[in-house]
Amino acid sequence: MPEPLPVPLAAAVRTVTGRLGLDAGQVRPLRVHDAVTLLFPTDQVVLRLIPATGDAAARAGRAVRLTAWLVEQDYPSVRPAVEAPIEADGYIATVWKEILAGPAGTPVEVNTALGRLLHELHALSAAPVDLPTADPLARLRAALRLDADRGEPALTTEETAFLHDRTGELDERYATMSFPLGSGLIHNDAHPGNLLCDPNSRHGYLLTDWEGACLGPREMDVVLVGAPGSRFGDPDHERLAFTTGYGYDIADWPDHQALRDIRDLHSLAAYIRLGTRKPAALTELHRRIASLRDNDRTIQWAAV
Repeated sequence: MPEPLPVPLAAAVRTVTGRLGLDAGQVRPLRVHDAVTLLFPTDQVVLRLIPATGDAAARAGRAVRLTAWLVEQDYPSVRPAVEAPIEADGYIATVWKEILAGPAGTPVEVNTALGRLLHELHALSAAPVDLPTADPLARLRAALRLDADRGEPALTTEETAFLHDRTGELDERYATMSFPLGSGLIHNDAHPGNLLCDPNSRHGYLLTDWEGACLGPREMDVVLVGAPGSRFGDPDHERLAFTTGYGYDIADWPDHQALRDIRDLHSLAAYIRLGTRKPAALTELHRRIASLRDNDRTIQWAAV
């Protein structure tokens, strides 16, 4: 049996299901992390909830409008089931059509599909959605401000100082980079965990989780899976499967490691936000920061 939802979240779910007439008795949690994803199998929709802030509402609204446009372009994306986000009891909710997924493929197959999906995304014309310009460490800076305002921060004083210094260094480095793939619409969080297996898609998968989509250098999408040196211990043949699917090897670009460092640092933001209420996230946060401070790439990171 799944664990019961936290009381504030359960209240938000009741409000949304009441407004939309969904069968709340059939709800099944799919993922409970920084964002919460719930399946309503009777209604064949998925509900995604994030804590309500002005930024969260803007991100959710852009995701719904952008994916509606992507579907019109015949791009393999998740489909919104409701045309605008719903604010309820401290959460922002978006509603998506359920995908009756088939079995997931091997990591090589998944990475190849991700490469193809991104290559196709990067070839699209400008979307008629007002998207922000990429600022790769903005969410980390926001998480540091949030932690500074807590009565009991997730970070130690030394960790906070290190992250502020490292953020400043990498912001300066990013400002000097030249990007051979050019700029345009990017997903901005493109990794295998954001693919849904769909046998009806021409690539076998759909791309989901569009809240961070923006305008920026295409290398931002390619570096997560396409660059060598993954801190998660991913083998190189899986990276090369992505490279084959996308049609470009980012390892040939001199700044690929610096951009990977930026993306690695960015990943800490979610763990800072979760750390005060999820012990496993706090443990992983401290491990990641220690490996960064010691420049120890032998320590493998793990997703919580």
